[in-house]
Amino acid sequence: MITNKPKVTVLMPVFNSDKYIKKSIESILNQSFADFEFLIINDGSTDSSAKIIKSFTDARIKYIENENNLGIVETLNKGLGLARGEYIARMDSDDISLPERFIKQTQFMDKFPDVAVCGSWVRNFGTVHSISKLPIDNEQAAIMLIFDNAIAHPASMIRRSALPETLYRTEYIYAEDYDLWARLSLSWKISNIPEVLLKYRVHHQQISQKKSSVQNDVALKIQINLISSLFGLMPTVEDLAAHRLLTSYGARLQKKSLDEVEHWLMKLVKMNEDTEKFNRRNFNVIVEKYWKNFCMRDGSLGIYVFKRCVGLPLYQNNKRLDLSILSLLARSSAYSVWHYLQKISKIKLFQ
Repeated sequence: MITNKPKVTVLMPVFNSDKYIKKSIESILNQSFADFEFLIINDGSTDSSAKIIKSFTDARIKYIENENNLGIVETLNKGLGLARGEYIARMDSDDISLPERFIKQTQFMDKFPDVAVCGSWVRNFGTVHSISKLPIDNEQAAIMLIFDNAIAHPASMIRRSALPETLYRTEYIYAEDYDLWARLSLSWKISNIPEVLLKYRVHHQQISQKKSSVQNDVALKIQINLISSLFGLMPTVEDLAAHRLLTSYGARLQKKSLDEVEHWLMKLVKMNEDTEKFNRRNFNVIVEKYWKNFCMRDGSLGIYVFKRCVGLPLYQNNKRLDLSILSLLARSSAYSVWHYLQKISKIKLFQ
């Protein structure tokens, strides 16, 4: 039954999205869960987006036009100020929500009142085809924020009562959601439903493609703020450089960069052990993942990279090795591979 005060507010900012917005709106109106209001805020579009939005007659749609182009952050904050729902479901004007998204997310949020934001796995389509399987475990999702965004913004559902006084912040534009999740994670749980509930369109006109360099800089700032808040320690200039190497892509691996990143990761492990902020195993699993991904970035150093990758103390202590690392060996000589595998045979391989 639809009440005067909806359970969910769907918030969709729009700017020149006439190519994709019709299907995005339809995916919301076709949800199996019906108790929502749909705030669509047109942020000064100059294409036919307004005409397409106005062609829909569903009473749940609340259409708003900004007098001037305010930008994504101010438009989102405007929408949050107008929202009446207990939960706020974010939606982008070029993505597609699957029909069961809202029912599954509201049930999850009702069941776990200590969760501030709930995301899901997403299916990427367009210029990229893949599935992003974001962390399910609350703590591992919070740990991942140290290195990367753990919640897909257009797949998120936010508990309105958990929102801080300062909402999205303009100084973190292009990663404003990441900043909000990081701040929420310090006092609330964050989580993902292990199911694809959103189709995320990847194309060359989206912000993450056009502003990737700026977005990386902002993300680093968020990560450093979070590390400082969690462990009470501001990273050094060398730490910052190593963290940037670890979380940015494109540069070829060098022996020096492997040294710097390994030193920084083990420093993070030690900080977590000293503060007991997170479960050690959960923390080390995420650290291993990012170390492995860093090592696999470039095969130009051959067997040396493989040796360094499995030489990380965390691997040696746990006696385990992700089989995906073995792809590194395809770039090395058969003799070197066999010789080194004999030396590390004490490490258990697993899938």
